[in-house]
Amino acid sequence: MMKTYGLDPVYYFSIPGLSFDCMMKHTGVEISLLQDIDMQLMIERSIRGGISQCSQRYAESNNHHMGNSYNPDLPSTYLTYLDANNLYGYSMVKKHPLKDFKWMTKQEIKQFKKCLFDLTENDDEGFFLEVDIVYPDYLHNSHNDLPFLPEKKVPPTSKNEKLLTTFDNKYRYVLHYLNLQQALSHGLILKKIHRGIKFTQSDYLATYINFNTELRKTAKNMAQRTQPKLLNNVIYGRSIEDFRKRSNLKVATTWNQARKLISKSTFLDYTIINENLVLIKLQKKTIKFMRPIFLGASILELSKIKMYHFLYSIVKPYFGPKNVKLLYMDTDSFFFQIKVDDLYEAFKGLKHYLDTSDYPSNHFLYSNRNKKKLGKFKDELNGMVLTHFVGLASKLYAYKILDGKESKIAKGISTNVIRKEIKFEDYVACLFEGITIFKKMNTIVSQNHNIQTVTKNKKALTFNDDKRFSREGQIKTYAHGHYKIMRKND
Repeated sequence: MMKTYGLDPVYYFSIPGLSFDCMMKHTGVEISLLQDIDMQLMIERSIRGGISQCSQRYAESNNHHMGNSYNPDLPSTYLTYLDANNLYGYSMVKKHPLKDFKWMTKQEIKQFKKCLFDLTENDDEGFFLEVDIVYPDYLHNSHNDLPFLPEKKVPPTSKNEKLLTTFDNKYRYVLHYLNLQQALSHGLILKKIHRGIKFTQSDYLATYINFNTELRKTAKNMAQRTQPKLLNNVIYGRSIEDFRKRSNLKVATTWNQARKLISKSTFLDYTIINENLVLIKLQKKTIKFMRPIFLGASILELSKIKMYHFLYSIVKPYFGPKNVKLLYMDTDSFFFQIKVDDLYEAFKGLKHYLDTSDYPSNHFLYSNRNKKKLGKFKDELNGMVLTHFVGLASKLYAYKILDGKESKIAKGISTNVIRKEIKFEDYVACLFEGITIFKKMNTIVSQNHNIQTVTKNKKALTFNDDKRFSREGQIKTYAHGHYKIMRKND
C-alpha cells in the first residue's frame, strides 16, 4: 500500500477510510459537502442499494449441447449466468456531483421538462429530482421481468422494508436525471417535478478507478486481483456513511457514574460486563453530515442504468423480447433463459458487450479484447452448459451444469451445511411441494464480550418470496402492482 498509494494502512481503522483517502490523494479533487439540510434529506431518499430478486422460479435448458438429454421436439433453450465486471467501478468512472449545489427555480424546472432528452451523461451540469411518475398498465407485461424505478417498501405479506421493483405509481420519488430519462424513454409517464437540485459534475473518480483496474489486469495472484477491486468498491460505501448510527460509549466503574449516564436524555442502552464495569451507550448530541452522500447516490443510480440498459436495450432486442426470460437478478448479475438455436454462436453478435477472456483458450469465443474492462459482462460458467435453475427468493437459489455439478446459495446458512446437507433437489421440493427446510448450525457468537459456541436450528430453504407475487408451486411471478394481481384479488 505504501509503495502503490503512498499511504500507511497502520493509521487507518478500516479499508473504506484508507481507500477514500487514497482516492483523494491520487486525484487531488476537492469535493464540496452539502450545506442545506433539506438537500441532504432529499438526496438520502435516492439511496436504495442494489436490486436482488427472483423473477421466474424454475427453468431448464434444452439444446444440442446437452447430448442425450436434448429433446429435438421441444424448442431450443439455453440458461446463462452473466455478471458485470466491477459494476460499481464502471459507474464510478462516469461524471458525478462535485460542487455548486443549488435548488432549481420554478422556471428552471419548467424548462427542464422540455429539454430532458437533450441532456447527456457528459454534460457538466447534473440534477437530482423529486418527481411523481405513473406506470401505465400497458407496460406491465413487457416490464414484468424487471420494472423500472425500484423503491424501498414493505411487501404486502411482510413486516420488513425491502427494495422492490413494482408497478406502483411513484410519488415524490427522488432520482438522478439520467434514471428519469431512461424510465421515460421506456414508456413511464412524468406527472410532476416537485423539486430539483442542480450541481456541477465531473469524472473525478476515473483516474483512481482506472489505476486500480490496470493493477487487476497485471496481477499475478488472487490477492493482487482482489485488493484493487475492493479498494474501488468501498468508495461507494464510505461516501454514504450515516453519521446518525454513530454513538458515544462511556465506561462506568461505580453505580453513581452509571446512574448519571443512564439519566441523560441521550441514553440508548447499557451492557453489564461485571459487577464493577458497565458500558453505557449514548446518542450524540449533534450530528455532522461529513460525507458526500450525493456521490454514493449517483454511483448507485448509474449502476442501475447499466443493468436496465443491458436487459431492455441489448439482450431483449437482440434475441427478441418473447425469447428472453429473466430468471434472477442480484445487483450486478443476471440469470437468463433464452430461446435460440445456439447461444454461443449468438454471443458472437454481442462480443462488444462481453468479456470472454476466461473462456478456454481453444474456445471459439475466447478473446482478451475486453479482459477485465469495466461494465463488460462475462459468462460466469465460461462456456459450461447450465442445465437447471431454481430460485426460491432473493439470495436463495441453486443451479446445475451439464457435468452434474451443483452450485447452491442460501444466505445466512454456513457454507459447510450448504455443501454437505442441502441438495439441488431440496430447492425443487421447497418450490413445488411448498415445504420449509430447517438445518442445525454451529456458530461462534459473542455476547457481552463472552465468546461461545451456539447451536441454532435455522430456516434454510422456504418457498415463500414476498418480493414478488406468486402462488405455491407456481414458476411464474408478478411484480407487485401488476394489473393481473389486482384483478385476481378483486
